[in-house]
Amino acid sequence: LSQSFNICLYGYGSKRHLTSSFASYLHSHHHPTTAPKIVVTNGYIPTLTIRQILTTIACTVHNCPSPSSLPVKLPAQPQQILDTILHELFSSPPPSPIYLLVNSLDAPPLRRAPTPSLLAQLASSPYVRLLATCDTPNFPLLWDTNLREQYNWLFHDATTYISYGGVEIEDVVEEVNELMGRSGRRIKGKEGVGFVLRSLPENARVLYRVLVGELLTQGAEGLDVEGMLDEEEEDIEEGGGLLGTPHKLTKGRGRVGEVGGLEYRTLYQKVVEEFICSNEMGFRQLLKEFHDHQMIVSRRDVTGAEMLTVPFRKDEMEAILEDLVL
Repeated sequence: LSQSFNICLYGYGSKRHLTSSFASYLHSHHHPTTAPKIVVTNGYIPTLTIRQILTTIACTVHNCPSPSSLPVKLPAQPQQILDTILHELFSSPPPSPIYLLVNSLDAPPLRRAPTPSLLAQLASSPYVRLLATCDTPNFPLLWDTNLREQYNWLFHDATTYISYGGVEIEDVVEEVNELMGRSGRRIKGKEGVGFVLRSLPENARVLYRVLVGELLTQGAEGLDVEGMLDEEEEDIEEGGGLLGTPHKLTKGRGRVGEVGGLEYRTLYQKVVEEFICSNEMGFRQLLKEFHDHQMIVSRRDVTGAEMLTVPFRKDEMEAILEDLVL
């Protein structure tokens, strides 16, 4: 690492303890005033996005505890955030390089474009040192010649034969549901949303972008599907929720606040202003498509107004919006 190489650990078995031990070593073998800054990222987290990684690094560069305390407002696009970070590193070089430790660099959340390209650009900086682990046998195929040159890897076989922890493996419940033909009960985050929207007209994609953007702007939190009860799913099959009986909501994980969602009339007004739909019938038809694929949830507030929200946590909503904007 001190010679401008980055290290990639591969081999069978969990390697999380190796990266954790290395982070502890770096921290303990330096004086507190000169200890390097260390950022640890777990690539196997399904909802992880490149924006979250870059935001964390930006906070580390500026010594800020949270994004809200940054001296500058971060741009909207990940590439612009990366450019801001690199500019800050070159204009005000840190006393010691930043160590970025990535567990499972070959995990699905880090495979999707433009994540590999942005991470390679970050790793090519002389002020960033990257230590990553890979778990799949064909991980070298993830990078073309240009990316490999930017990463400047040294590969080390770090076979441990240690069993992977529960957080490092795929959701077994999801796999069982697929085998039982029940995968339609829950849409799989932004991948599922993207798949559905690609099969719908362009105005449906724009409408969903407006809905998610407005929910994030208002600070509304989506519903965590894990927190919904089985009777709610039965209600969906019977036509409840949108265009029917409002859902009974529970306090699922990831939900913040008691009131959330965007009022139906407000969303319709924005749709008309942006020429997405010309009439309410077409608007209702698009909402029904979302409802059929469980991408939207409808309920009534205390005044009886219809409120629309999405069955995702805030971080998932940000990831979905990022894909819709790109």
